[in-house]
Amino acid sequence: MLARLSVHTPAIVALLSILLLTGCGLFGPQTRITTEADSYARAQDFLEAGNYNLAIEQLEAMENRFPFGAYATQVQLDLIYAHYERRQYDRAMRRANRFIRLQPAHPRVDYVYYMRGLIRFGMAERTASLLSTRNPVDRDVSGYDETFQLLDEFLDRFPNSDYRDDAKGIMQVARTRMAEHSFNVALYYYQVDRPEPALTRLQKLLSEFPGEPVQDNALALKIRTHEKQGDEASARNTEDLLRTEFPDSEFLVSDELVADFRFRRPWYFWLTLGLVG
Repeated sequence: MLARLSVHTPAIVALLSILLLTGCGLFGPQTRITTEADSYARAQDFLEAGNYNLAIEQLEAMENRFPFGAYATQVQLDLIYAHYERRQYDRAMRRANRFIRLQPAHPRVDYVYYMRGLIRFGMAERTASLLSTRNPVDRDVSGYDETFQLLDEFLDRFPNSDYRDDAKGIMQVARTRMAEHSFNVALYYYQVDRPEPALTRLQKLLSEFPGEPVQDNALALKIRTHEKQGDEASARNTEDLLRTEFPDSEFLVSDELVADFRFRRPWYFWLTLGLVG
């Protein structure tokens, strides 16, 4: 005996037909390869929408389907950017280095040199955030120095690039991060009663990072470190320098030095009975 058809069969058939006609878009991949131009336009839509995963899928599909197409070079550049935005920094850096190696004279190679610095800065920021609770002496901030060097190379090669101002801004942030790290290391040494390495760090900070906002902090800490050593003459000389260079410093109140760098537990240490902090 033939099975009896359900009254819902037409509706089910209609639904299946719709899914087939739409390419099973509800469940299948969002990428689509038709013509090269259409594929690239689709990738751009994903990029503009901030959907970097789908943009990468579409661009990589184009890379495989049209390796020598009219958009091939732009696809490579867009993949560097998409991986960077997706925080896939290692992949972005590999693609950037490969582009420079294969197309060193390309008209847009300046963008790739700029992106290398931006990618390295992203790596450095991620590392710094992961290690933010560690002893500052043990933190690796070499990524900021490498960022500075990469962007310095970029500016040297392409002084008139459209990206030069952005590069200078990132270099300044990287420089500030390095100066702040040096101060935090000096502060740590001061708080654990190791004045000699503290002074070494402070002197290096003052000589290598002139103009940084942390300079007045460094001078104030240097005063207290000399005082801890019992070197009043050096302390007063440094205080005179602080008054001359930073007359509006927060550490100078009513003509008195109010710098206190002694270690104090945060409030949540006591609230959690020493479990945190």
